[in-house]
Amino acid sequence: MLACEAKQIEVGRLLIQRCPGCVPWVNQSGMDALMMSSRSGATGLLQQLLKADPPCSPLAHDVQGTTALHYASAAGELMAMRILLEHGASPFAKNVFSWTPIQYSSTKDAELYFKSLVAELEKKRVAMERAGREREHEVQRQRAAGVRLVTGEELETLKGLDPPPSVREKHGEWSPVEARRAMTPTAGKSESFYFNQSRARASSGD
Repeated sequence: MLACEAKQIEVGRLLIQRCPGCVPWVNQSGMDALMMSSRSGATGLLQQLLKADPPCSPLAHDVQGTTALHYASAAGELMAMRILLEHGASPFAKNVFSWTPIQYSSTKDAELYFKSLVAELEKKRVAMERAGREREHEVQRQRAAGVRLVTGEELETLKGLDPPPSVREKHGEWSPVEARRAMTPTAGKSESFYFNQSRARASSGD
């Protein structure tokens, strides 16, 4: 926490590596290292704090309900705001005073930037959800139609099959099924060979 407040990035990284268990600890005010880094501008520590094991939570708040995003907004730390939003921080979280992070914007320009960030991330989220729904719809459509996608390895195997001339002449078009049939031991033999041919009876010895 002291390293975060003093913007001692290298010291903070070393401590995160050597003492990861203390990363999510809070002080008497309920502030953790992520909130302190967001307020002081130690943005070089945010990624490590958010990905440590255990990590700091971007949704955590102090005793007054103030989150790291509130602190970053109030301090005008634009890079910290972006990082926190990308990792799931809520721009609509309210503290005990019913203030959201955007209402803590230090300047009008910072407020406009904050709003553009929220709009950008929301657009990405909606696009990802739409793409996910489209993929699921395509999978369901293929299942309903009984279609199975052929893998690259299977496709190369099918390309290597050489259809016999008899199959091409008979059907005009070749399919892997016909090629497999043509390669069976019974290929080219008439059914009468098996069903019309008489079998010699066993001799009784008389």
